[in-house]
Amino acid sequence: MTLEEFHLALEEIAENLPPRLFEHLNGGVNIREEALLSPDSVPEEPRYILGQYHHYRVLGRWIDLYYGSFVRSFKDADEKAWKAQIDRVLRHELRHHIEDQAGETALAEEDKKETRAYIMRHQK
Repeated sequence: MTLEEFHLALEEIAENLPPRLFEHLNGGVNIREEALLSPDSVPEEPRYILGQYHHYRVLGRWIDLYYGSFVRSFKDADEKAWKAQIDRVLRHELRHHIEDQAGETALAEEDKKETRAYIMRHQK
């Protein structure tokens, strides 16, 4: 999937979600071209960050999706699989946004648990 196709797919997916999910997301949803490796990534099983939710008191709230990370993670996937992953990651980051506004951390805790499991698989 090209960067332009990625942009169009994200736009289509976002337009089909309830607008209230995007409330208070003043920085919107952005596509970053780079691939972003997790700080815990190991060469045997690279772990790319596909999306991130950001909330800074002064700058506000926004979501970044990393096109380069999708390319490295799903390069051999077909368009349907790409769209499914874009949808999954966008919904995941939107859940972070909703939980952040509610003062909840359930998804952040799930992410930490997943990271710990990844690290345990690769400890020597």
